[in-house]
Amino acid sequence: MNKVTNRKKLFAFLFGALFLMQLLPAQEPGVDGTGNGAFSIRSETYDIKGRTREGALKALLGPAEGASFPNAESLEGFARDRERKLEKLRLFKSSSVTVEWEDERTANLVVSVTDGAAVVPIPYAFYNSNDGLQAGTIVNVPNLAGTLQNLFLMGLYTAPPDENDALQWTKPNFLFISSLSGINAGPVTLQFAGTAMRMNRNVEYRGVTGVVTKVTALSGSVGVTRAITDSLSDTVSVRVAGSPASELVSVDDPELLVYGPIDLSVTVKNEATVDSYDWIGNFRDGWKLTAAAGWERSYPRYEGVQDSLTAEAEAAAYRAAGIFNPGLSVYGFAKWGNPELNLGMRTRGVRNGELTGNYGLFARSGVQTRVARFTSTEINVAPALDLFWLRERDSDRNYVGAAVGGELLFLIDSIKSLPIKLGFSWDCRPESQVIGGKRLEVDFNFSLSY
Repeated sequence: MNKVTNRKKLFAFLFGALFLMQLLPAQEPGVDGTGNGAFSIRSETYDIKGRTREGALKALLGPAEGASFPNAESLEGFARDRERKLEKLRLFKSSSVTVEWEDERTANLVVSVTDGAAVVPIPYAFYNSNDGLQAGTIVNVPNLAGTLQNLFLMGLYTAPPDENDALQWTKPNFLFISSLSGINAGPVTLQFAGTAMRMNRNVEYRGVTGVVTKVTALSGSVGVTRAITDSLSDTVSVRVAGSPASELVSVDDPELLVYGPIDLSVTVKNEATVDSYDWIGNFRDGWKLTAAAGWERSYPRYEGVQDSLTAEAEAAAYRAAGIFNPGLSVYGFAKWGNPELNLGMRTRGVRNGELTGNYGLFARSGVQTRVARFTSTEINVAPALDLFWLRERDSDRNYVGAAVGGELLFLIDSIKSLPIKLGFSWDCRPESQVIGGKRLEVDFNFSLSY
């Protein structure tokens, strides 16, 4: 009992410490700390080619007129910081902030942006070793009506694989996803998301299916992000999910009924992020840190109420060096409650359902390499190496493993937020730990691995 109480106290401390970040005073952009700099900005003008609204850019960047600096280098650094902020949005074909000197001590800034496609409908058919064939349509609306908000819609049909990786055409899943992000609401930014699905769900424990259900599930979430400085932000999010209809198909392991079907679940999470990397073309350069604490309460249909607490952190570093962009990400978590399932999704090469745990570390690395460019499309390759360690509560056994692989990336200037990735990874664990001998994992989708 003392251990449980101490863990709850530790979690409360972590969650409270993160939440207090919302109360920190925000840094005023464009204001010199001394207030008496000898170099100043007289004006800032906007050169917009496309639909972007000037007011949206002003709200994002903050005021520049009248800002003073102790020297020319710090003024030019201020302009570069504004340029980085635009590039991080991944919304524009091109963007820049130029310093034009009016005299030796007075400058004017020119913000230039060129918009990409207003609406990008993408019919597609992809394959993933965990989810099988995925076919549907994505409608990506970046910079919605020039507001810097992003609307994303996806309708999806999947034919999941069976235990032999044969596609189950007669047992399809249907999924609809929507999100609206980047909503400027004064001192905070809002994000909304929702999903609706009808799917056959297998609850797996270490790669062995214990419960099979058919569910109709709905979920919705809202996130509130407050920028404290240019690099430090804090996000509080709430997610509600439920299954208005479900069918229990089979039960081989009754202990897994705590994972579903779930009538209702509520998740509250607080995440702090220090974001100190820049985009140099399609490469990242710098580092990023996140720390989060979350609480979840779920109501399984055939079991009692379940509570869990999770603390997690991730550190990532990237280096842009010519045609190479090596990167490393290390993620760790601790969960008080039922073991987390499907942790294979955090490492390439291992099927999602084969990894579970209450504590874990994951390291993912790769070297993104530019190999060719054709007009507005760049082709990259990325050899990869992943490592992991996992452990369950009340167990002395450690689960460790590694995977190697590579990815082929297609990056299109007009849709920078949707890179096309074709990845292959190989599970390097001992034969006894690989369920059914499935060592190869294929991942074809629209996202970078980390």
